[in-house]
Amino acid sequence: MLKKIPCNMENFDELNAMCKEAIAWLGGCDIFIHTAANMLVKIPLSLDESDWRQALRVNLLAPYFCIKGAMPALKDSPAGRIILFGSGAGKSGGLGHNLTYGASKGGILAMTFNLARELAKTKVTVNCLVPGPIDGPLMREFGPELYKKALAKHPMGRFAMAAELVPPTLFLASEEAAHITGEALDVNGGYFTD
Repeated sequence: MLKKIPCNMENFDELNAMCKEAIAWLGGCDIFIHTAANMLVKIPLSLDESDWRQALRVNLLAPYFCIKGAMPALKDSPAGRIILFGSGAGKSGGLGHNLTYGASKGGILAMTFNLARELAKTKVTVNCLVPGPIDGPLMREFGPELYKKALAKHPMGRFAMAAELVPPTLFLASEEAAHITGEALDVNGGYFTD
């Protein structure tokens, strides 16, 4: 049975309440996955404080406060897993006009590496999936010209489908990945390599 708990990702009191309600309903927490993101397409030097505030709250602070809320239950789990979703934009600076997204996703990578070291003693692993462009509505926000340009330079000639992120997520959540922590796993079809 699926339970949906509405929550404003920019309201940390709501996030905390959502975490408590979810953990109570589930009776604990073995795996925490954060996928929510805010991508603003705007000329970089035209950004204002509210643009930055929204991106940082949704993309960086929300996962942090959710992790903080879930940690007591994750520590009690025999196989605690934290899986964050970064982005190639966090490594490359992004495509076109998405500075706040790229900067906040770079922060997710730093959070992954830091928390992986900090939480290793608790046996809770912290990893990050780093997708390249995903075929969907967010990519189309860049407009047809940039979309076509990005697609033309993709080695596979296509963007990833959202469903292609499921198997690597399941792997990082699995028992087989118990000794993997602090990993930023690129899932981008060769769009960028490092």
